Amino acid sequence: MNTRLAPSKNPASRRDGAADLAFAPGLHLPVRIRLSRTMALLASTVIISATSHADTTGALGALPDEFETPADAPVSSPPPKATTPTSAAAGWGRNRSVVAFNLGIGSAVGFLGPTYAFSPLPFLSTEVGVGLGITGAQYSLMQKIAIGGVQSTIRFSSGVGVSYASGSTAAPDPSFWLNLDLAGLEVRAASHFVFFLSGGVTIGLAGGKLDDNVMGGDDCSPYPDCKYTAKVRGFVAPQFRLGLGRWF
Repeated sequence: MNTRLAPSKNPASRRDGAADLAFAPGLHLPVRIRLSRTMALLASTVIISATSHADTTGALGALPDEFETPADAPVSSPPPKATTPTSAAAGWGRNRSVVAFNLGIGSAVGFLGPTYAFSPLPFLSTEVGVGLGITGAQYSLMQKIAIGGVQSTIRFSSGVGVSYASGSTAAPDPSFWLNLDLAGLEVRAASHFVFFLSGGVTIGLAGGKLDDNVMGGDDCSPYPDCKYTAKVRGFVAPQFRLGLGRWF
């Protein structure tokens, strides 16, 4: 049998540039092979396959470290922070401060008032305070010293200072006073609690006169002219105070 290939004479088969194949004489079976569309389809298939493979590989490669760690691998935890316990004697350290509220009789801050003390050295402190007393508003400055063991919570204390009083009905004129805390006791606990008490004397330095009736002098009430016969200067009276506060 003779097989011959001949181009098709049908012009419609050549409109898109495709080739027609005819097999056997007298049998016209045109087979259109559209090369451009076939190649485009093949190329698209190859690109899609490559892209899908790359996406899968990238997604697997981007897995976080925990997915690569075996399930039974030990997990390390951060070490606990070290804490330094506060000792009872820390309250007596250098550069410590104490804020306290005071109650007293004839004290550096009168009947009541707040004080603030700063310790440049463990055994030395400077105290300032304000208050209200029988001679009016009180403004105090005192230097205090503490004596005791290095690790002791309780220490003995004493102090010396001066105060200014604004004046009152018992002492009409402003006055200055010398305050002596002759014997005292102070506690500074590890919880930052502070307690102290002290006793001593207060001595008038300068000022006007005092009301004898209020200050405990002779009663001369029938004689109005003799009411203010006591002088502030040289006047001596006992004094006492206690305080509660906090150190930091």
